[in-house]
Amino acid sequence: MLGFIRIAMAMALSFGVSVDWALASELVCPSSLEVAEKAAAPQDDAWQAVVVDPGQQHRFYGVSFSDGSPAKKFFRNPIRTISSKTQKTEIYTFSKQDPEPPWISCLYHDTSVVITKPVPDPHDQCEVTYDPLTGFASVKKVDCR
Repeated sequence: MLGFIRIAMAMALSFGVSVDWALASELVCPSSLEVAEKAAAPQDDAWQAVVVDPGQQHRFYGVSFSDGSPAKKFFRNPIRTISSKTQKTEIYTFSKQDPEPPWISCLYHDTSVVITKPVPDPHDQCEVTYDPLTGFASVKKVDCR
């Protein structure tokens, strides 16, 4: 395996590709999430909770990073944001000395439900690029290296 990595790095360098990009990987969130909602019973017996649209699909719009599971609510802020009229990119960094490994969460419109997983090793930086076609309101790509 180590030999393969060395060959891949050598090929990347010979084609003028930076080694960082040769080792980068894209994290892709599902484009939608089906959520089954359930309401708590209203305290006033005159009201009744009804799910009007069961199994509603929620569209992906963004990501967040946290130290450990997002259930712990230790969310990270980007260390840098690069923006212009045509682009917006947020940069997040991670360290082996962090108290918890980083997790990525996929965010969906009109629900508080997220899907989440640890950022695969050995990544120490993720760049989140926003889509200019949505006025930078949704994520286009997440590259980690």
